[in-house]
Amino acid sequence: VKERLAELDPHATANAYRSFDLIPPGLSALLGQARVLITNWHQLSPSTDPKRSVQRLGAESAAAFCRRVIEPALGKKRRILVLNDEAHHPYRHSSTAKVTREEMADVERATVWIDGLDRVHRDREILRCVDLSATPMVGTR
Repeated sequence: VKERLAELDPHATANAYRSFDLIPPGLSALLGQARVLITNWHQLSPSTDPKRSVQRLGAESAAAFCRRVIEPALGKKRRILVLNDEAHHPYRHSSTAKVTREEMADVERATVWIDGLDRVHRDREILRCVDLSATPMVGTR
């Protein structure tokens, strides 16, 4: 999937914007200014590495999280657009819904993406999050 999504990087030689002529004339120079980070939902998990100095001091802050997850590809960019392409069916779990012990692992996995985006938003501001998942929300019981 990551290879397929690589065509969304405007700096790739075979990118979707040029292949499908998606950018209006005169705006292609702006496309070259874009930075794209393609990542797996696992990368948005909180760090649990006790060797990391920030972890020895306590829970990872939103700023430390962004330095670890965002900065290698996007630098200190703010005001981010997120495109979610099937991020393992993320959703916010209702605090009033009853969850069995067996279901808890699924709930925790489903909230990794959303919780990670919340942390990014607190530190960098997410302007929009476009969700292309088949099931962007979980039903209530």
